[in-house]
Amino acid sequence: MNNLFHIWSEALGWTIVHSLWQVILLAFVLRIALLVIAQRASKLRYGLALGTMCIAAVWSGFTFYREFAARTDMVEMTAVLPQLEVVQATTTAMVENDLAWWQLLEQHIPTLSLLWLIGIVLFGAHTFRSWWQLQQLQQHSQAAPTDWQAKLSTWQRQ
Repeated sequence: MNNLFHIWSEALGWTIVHSLWQVILLAFVLRIALLVIAQRASKLRYGLALGTMCIAAVWSGFTFYREFAARTDMVEMTAVLPQLEVVQATTTAMVENDLAWWQLLEQHIPTLSLLWLIGIVLFGAHTFRSWWQLQQLQQHSQAAPTDWQAKLSTWQRQ
């Protein structure tokens, strides 16, 4: 179970890292497309932006699947071939100086995953609280006084 959580957290962490460049690429393409169709209907621009967000979500899901499958396969291969760890350790030692920043990132991937999940929970709780407050306002709302309605009507005509 602990090994599965470790694989899951690493896959999620690398998905977050990869989603940064993926979303930047999609935003760049969207920006160019919006510049090209700047004078078109707002529904088209909105649909294009919404489609881009959906592509980003699907691409991130695919990235997570790919990262999870790669790490699961790696664990299975390590269990079958113990000498693979020796080869991996030798290779890592040879390129350690060139990839110091990559290894630093690799160390912090589980922490990044945990922080991301905590952020999702907090933002979800905030969204739920806002929705709940909106429901309460709708249930206990009152009409504005007539003098305010008259003033708003005059402002609206101007």
